[in-house]
Amino acid sequence: MRKLKIVQVGSSGHYEYALSTVKKYNLDVVAIALGDETEDITNAIKDYNRIGCNPAVCDNWKSMLDEYEPDIVIV
Repeated sequence: MRKLKIVQVGSSGHYEYALSTVKKYNLDVVAIALGDETEDITNAIKDYNRIGCNPAVCDNWKSMLDEYEPDIVIV
């Protein structure tokens, strides 16, 4: 069975719910990008690293979507 490709745009809102689901079901977030240039995604990266994910950090969310062609996008 193919593993889902999950990416995240930004770290505001309710990404903590997605984080707990990723952890509970042993999913993997493969990439994360800023939602806008004022956002700080440092804590989200640390949170994902803490549960065993090692997401690539992308400069542009649109390019990230093109590159990774995800099954799920956390916004």
